[in-house]
Parts: sequence; C-alpha cells; structure tokens
Amino acid sequence: GGEIVVAIAGNKCDLERTRQVSLEEAEQYAESVGAVHFSTSAKLNKNIDEVFLSISKRALEKKSAKSGSRGATSAGS
Repeated sequence: GGEIVVAIAGNKCDLERTRQVSLEEAEQYAESVGAVHFSTSAKLNKNIDEVFLSISKRALEKKSAKSGSRGATSAGS
C-alpha cells in the first residue's frame, strides 16, 4: 500500500544551463507519483541533507498514521 516514501532528486542543479527536464515538469511528475522533488547538487552540497530528512520525516509520519489507525480499529472492535 502507501507505506513507501519516494523522493526524486534532480541532481546537478549547479549545471542549470544544461538542464534536460524543466523544474515544473519534474515537480509535476513527482506529485503525480506521490513523491517529493528536490533540486540537488552534490558538488555544492545543496539539498542533500534535506532529501534524507524529508524521507525520514515522511516515513515516521506514515508509520505514526498507520499505528494510530490500527489502534482506532482495534479499540472499536
């Protein structure tokens, strides 16, 4: 089900002039598959930590929501 957290990292944002996919297109695609999009640059250390923090935060939120819904289900039984 919806237990997977997906992030799309558009790498090499330091090379904007050679971009192959528009930022808008990347963000629309990410949204269409339930992912988050980050423009990243390992060279400039841009948004690297943010990608992993976002994945971790979203995974914890999904786990909490799933645990909460289980508790509500079993409490109502």
